[in-house]
Amino acid sequence: MVKRRREGAAGGVVRKRMKRGKMEEDGRYGRSWRKEKLDFAVVLYFLCFSLLLFGLSFRREKGEARGRKETERRKRNERRSWERSEENKKEEKERERGESKGGEEEGDEKSRVE
Repeated sequence: MVKRRREGAAGGVVRKRMKRGKMEEDGRYGRSWRKEKLDFAVVLYFLCFSLLLFGLSFRREKGEARGRKETERRKRNERRSWERSEENKKEEKERERGESKGGEEEGDEKSRVE
């Protein structure tokens, strides 16, 4: 089969012009089309990036909250143990004072009563 040449133009030029005309009709040709695609890509990239940052910051805040809870619990436990040790020291001092003031007889009576 022999290809027919169109008069006045090389073989692919007419086809390209027809394709360009069709694309222009569809609105898919030229700088504006490429710019729209680029704008869409930039917006999509920005959206994904911002979601990623938001997720990471939320995770970090959650971790900080967890760490804060642990430190509060640790401080509370340290405070309780310190208070207990202070109470124990006071009780020991009171016992020593009672033994030194009253002698051994009062201590014996207290133990008998209890």
